Amino acid sequence: MNQITIDMNKFMKDHPKLKYIFFGGKGGVGKTVMAGAAALWSAKQGRKTLLASTNPVHSLSNLLEKDVFGKAAVVCDEEKCYAFEIDTKDTIERSKREIREKINWFLKFADITTKAEEFIESATMNPAFEESAMFENMIDLMFKDEYDFYVFDTAPTANARRLLGMSKVYSLWVEKMLKSREEAKSLREMLSFSKKEKTDPLLDYLLSFKDRMGHAKNLLTDEALTAFFFVT
Repeated sequence: MNQITIDMNKFMKDHPKLKYIFFGGKGGVGKTVMAGAAALWSAKQGRKTLLASTNPVHSLSNLLEKDVFGKAAVVCDEEKCYAFEIDTKDTIERSKREIREKINWFLKFADITTKAEEFIESATMNPAFEESAMFENMIDLMFKDEYDFYVFDTAPTANARRLLGMSKVYSLWVEKMLKSREEAKSLREMLSFSKKEKTDPLLDYLLSFKDRMGHAKNLLTDEALTAFFFVT
């Protein structure tokens, strides 16, 4: 199989609008080193740069000999390069609270007396839950737009592909949820004696979430802004 090699310096100059780059590949091929070199290069060009790890098994702190877990810290003399190992614990706890709230909304809407806790444990025990939390953290960094340039050191290929594909998965899921919610709301209004339209917090949340995922998808698929490099 023919390999494609890229002159990173030329690639960056040929893509002046580039803002988000991802380094992926098999474990042990040098993704973190390449990501670090790209971040340092960007900082030397005068850009405020964030080097972020989305790998559940982080290695940036070891490489940089500086603790960057859960907090961004300056890692070069120019003070333009920051590194950050994403900590998903807070996001997972926040997600649990949000799930509890959404399930309670649903149960109240459907007049079901079952407690939400029974559903929460089932949802959060899913192996993909941590990946979802990592994705949420990643796009939060992108949406906040606090840096001029972002370099992401990703997990090995299969994990990275799932992570970057989550905006599509989420979008498909939310479309189905919106359809079901609209149908349930319509039926409830038909059977209700009251003509007063009740607010539906869950429907509002789904619409907001749909916009969020649409924005994430636009950023991740914009070839002028985003690039993914496989390290071999």
